[in-house]
Amino acid sequence: MASIQDYLFDTAFLNQSLDYLAETLDLAITVLDSEGAAIASRRSEGGDPPVSRAYPFRFPSDIGAIVCAAATQDLLARAEPHILYCLASLNSQLLRETELQETTEEMLQLSSQLNFLFKVAKKIIGIDDLKKCYQIILDEISQTIKADQGFIHTKGRWEEEIRVTHRMTDHEVDSTRNSICLQRTATGSTIICTREDGASLLYSPIKEKDSQSGQMVFIRALGHRPFSASEKQLVAIIENIISPTFETLRLYDSLQDLYLNTVKALAAAIDAKDEYTHGHSFRVAKYAMAIGGELGINNQQLTDLEIAGYMHDLGKIGISELILCKPGKLTHEEFCLVQKHPVFTDKILQPIKLPAHILGLFKQKVL
Repeated sequence: MASIQDYLFDTAFLNQSLDYLAETLDLAITVLDSEGAAIASRRSEGGDPPVSRAYPFRFPSDIGAIVCAAATQDLLARAEPHILYCLASLNSQLLRETELQETTEEMLQLSSQLNFLFKVAKKIIGIDDLKKCYQIILDEISQTIKADQGFIHTKGRWEEEIRVTHRMTDHEVDSTRNSICLQRTATGSTIICTREDGASLLYSPIKEKDSQSGQMVFIRALGHRPFSASEKQLVAIIENIISPTFETLRLYDSLQDLYLNTVKALAAAIDAKDEYTHGHSFRVAKYAMAIGGELGINNQQLTDLEIAGYMHDLGKIGISELILCKPGKLTHEEFCLVQKHPVFTDKILQPIKLPAHILGLFKQKVL
């Protein structure tokens, strides 16, 4: 069973609404859960009035209703505008708190993904062996999603075949690549399927422009938990970020681009939330580098400025799009929330362990 109390962080407004309807309009009020059981009530002194009506809460799932009772149909009809107003306010509170919960979960997921991506980027920067780079990425993903086995099969810089494995032999790789579940499934996107022996497979393509240059496959043996939708989503996000970087590494032998492309992809995702400032982070990075160049700072410092420019508005992920894209004037509360986005940026970046001098740039913005 589910009730409105399960989705309200603070039930004070619910209680105030019930008191108002009962005391001001002389109604008997009962709040029901999804199974019709009473979870709160306000009773009149004369017992239960004979005329009543149920007003369901507006929510994606059934969380119950408010039942209002009066002595006569006329009294209930006159009270109905007040009932509907209270109900609309409660529905609005439900919507805001649901959006806040979703945003919180999105921030936590983003923080976890950022932590993983920057950990990988830190390990591969400076490595000039492409195969070793792939091996690190494969091992890190396998460890993160707790895969029993895995492999990457793709092209090298001169179209040579590159294959790296995680706890697999070449024979096992060939057998898995020819398994019926992969052959019969459209493999242009990340999928989960079950191999003939009952093992769970998580497949993700490695893309290069409009074509596919390779594949990542992760395996959980029969008897272990199959891969989940959240693990599939994580691998798909990783693939979307690293596929362009794989191509860059293969063509230009530039491992530094993995780090920068990751940052740019994240900046683009944040900028896309706010149509009024779309591309803002890229312009900040561009102007910061131009000013840094005029000041004569070294290449490493220029790179740090670029990274800080791309990521300075990362905290916008914690601001609802209803506020960022609001066509009218912001309320005082909404404006105060927008002003907090540097604080959100700082909290998201804390687990990533960026160099202190980069984090210092964000600290200055917070202060």
